[in-house]
Amino acid sequence: MMPVFMEMYDASENLKFILDPITRLCNLVDMARPQPLISNIPIPRYCHILHEMYEMANMYVNEQNFERALMLYLRFIGTLVNELPKHRNYENLPWNEKEAFNCQITHAMNATEFLKRKILAIYEEEAITMKNELAAQEKMGFEMTENCC
Repeated sequence: MMPVFMEMYDASENLKFILDPITRLCNLVDMARPQPLISNIPIPRYCHILHEMYEMANMYVNEQNFERALMLYLRFIGTLVNELPKHRNYENLPWNEKEAFNCQITHAMNATEFLKRKILAIYEEEAITMKNELAAQEKMGFEMTENCC
């Protein structure tokens, strides 16, 4: 799996980043924080955006793009739980819309827990692979030094 936004770091930072699976997962979760809502934007538009976000996260899971799926699920949950209730027209949100969100949020929370475990396992595997590659490179460099002298 290709790490999300790895191009933001130089090579030495990439190496440290890959070798620390917990930090990688925490960084991914931090990038998923929801943005505050603007009360001037009608709440039906936000509802549409949230439904689209949820569907896109499902699509990413089907494509096995687990990092992006996790980010969207987390942003969906955070926006729905923390931000949407602050909207000035939240009380006017139809009951059936709230019910639909309740079903989606239950699925999103379960998917998020699954994805966190899956991504952490992938990151741990990548860290082990990288450590083995570094050890092999170090050994090759040491052997070449011995043969040269």
